[in-house]
Amino acid sequence: MSSVDQFLITLAAILALGSLGGYVFSRLSIPDAIWLIGAGVVLGPVLGFLQRDTLVAIAPFFGALTIIVVLFEGGSRLQLVGVLASTPRAAVIALIGFVLSTLAATLTVLAGVAVGVLPAGWTWQYAVLIGLTLGGSSSVVVMPAVLQARLPARVSNLVSLESALTDILCVVGATSMVAIMAATEPSAQGPAAEIAMTFAVGVVAGLVAGLASVPFARFVRPSAYAYPLLLAALLALYVVVDVERGSAPLAVLVFALMLGNLGLRVPSDGAHLVGSLDDATRSVHSQVTFVVKAFFFTFIGAMLGQPSPQLAFGVVLGLVLVGARLVAMRGALLGSALSRPERRVVGVLGPRGLAAGVLATFPLAAGLPDADSIPVVVYGAVVTTILAFAVALPAVRPRPEPEAPAEPAAADVA
Repeated sequence: MSSVDQFLITLAAILALGSLGGYVFSRLSIPDAIWLIGAGVVLGPVLGFLQRDTLVAIAPFFGALTIIVVLFEGGSRLQLVGVLASTPRAAVIALIGFVLSTLAATLTVLAGVAVGVLPAGWTWQYAVLIGLTLGGSSSVVVMPAVLQARLPARVSNLVSLESALTDILCVVGATSMVAIMAATEPSAQGPAAEIAMTFAVGVVAGLVAGLASVPFARFVRPSAYAYPLLLAALLALYVVVDVERGSAPLAVLVFALMLGNLGLRVPSDGAHLVGSLDDATRSVHSQVTFVVKAFFFTFIGAMLGQPSPQLAFGVVLGLVLVGARLVAMRGALLGSALSRPERRVVGVLGPRGLAAGVLATFPLAAGLPDADSIPVVVYGAVVTTILAFAVALPAVRPRPEPEAPAEPAAADVA
């Protein structure tokens, strides 16, 4: 088989497996990420079709593109006003879960360095970076899971918003930490001021880009070229904000929230919203997101490499995160109206996923020393949390109550 044929059959296998995984997930509640990661393991460490050295070289490019596509998909579909009004506790749950998970992961990494499992050059900054990377649940895994599991609306709204918020916290926190660690000169303003400036530049740039896009929407919206222009705008926004040392992922997210929630009525046709995304653009981007997600989860499996102490440590770290999630949710849900079965469901809905996988590539792009070990640890933890989630959700998911028998019609009684 030629290299071209090998490349094409690999693409075909990933796309087919991603589609099949979605069908299996709808039937058995087994996340498609498991099949895709497994395919990556087969294509990488087992068969050698995907070489880890090559993947490490493309990781920064693939990671940046993935974070742009996935953040826009999640942000544009998040209807903040309605969801926040129905689930005010989500922000508290997200914050408590993120802080406790980040702290648990940070301490575990420090322990790994102390016993010699992890590189001796990893300082407390590396531990905090990995903690921030793995601090929150993955909206890409959680949101489809709650839809397929047909959970009660108050549970699905709660965990969907929580996962979206923790994705934001992970992206902004980890990218800010990478920027601080990669700075060649210490900031005269100090780390706190540097992070605040990074946040501010990202938010302002996203707001300006979102507002600026509204006047063009009425002209672009009916065009077949609407999506290519949108994707070009996203890529340009990411680059400009990154060059200005702002949080480029945060800018993309704010831009997505603006387009997904902001609308202006056309004077001549008041029934249409100009600023919001049309169905055709959403459909195209959803397909692009599916393809990117399928390839990135396969990428994670291929990057795991052969069994190693660092990979084993990632598994242990994943189990620590599962335990931290259960403890955090017990405290965060005190006094909530959720039933005990519903609280157990919330407790297991903490798989890490795409955001953590992408963020693990950022230290490589920044050229941090000993950064090549970070993806192995993070991906080991990601796979462990997804497997734990896949096993636990069917076990704790509340069973739907049987429907009451229909009352016989009057004619039947007679």
